[in-house]
Amino acid sequence: MIYKNLLSNTILLIYTISSNVIIASGAYDKGTATGKGLWEFNLTINPFNLISYGQNYAVISYGLSDKTDFVFYYSQHQNKSESLYFGGLYQFANYPLLDLATAFGARKILKETNSYDLFFPQLLYNVKLPKS
Repeated sequence: MIYKNLLSNTILLIYTISSNVIIASGAYDKGTATGKGLWEFNLTINPFNLISYGQNYAVISYGLSDKTDFVFYYSQHQNKSESLYFGGLYQFANYPLLDLATAFGARKILKETNSYDLFFPQLLYNVKLPKS
């Protein structure tokens, strides 16, 4: 137990120190698997386009197993372009304060020909706040 707490605290510290390097871009920010047979829906809204690099997007996840998800998202970017993403997520770590996952997938920017982006490997995370 002491080893797990030390490890999770070390990972959290490394993340905090290097957070300017591990900022997600162009993909979904989800580091926790949904769970076998479960659906999850997430919605992110950039009201009135207040954040210049922001976007509105909806993410739908389905748990293929306790650690693996199929993920689909639709996004509308600041410049009014739209994109679709689909891929898979694998959660490889579950610590008391941090979940870590990797993912692979493809994104298509709509209304543009030959505009496919491949994402792999991705480092996704979920920081869990203590209950206290």
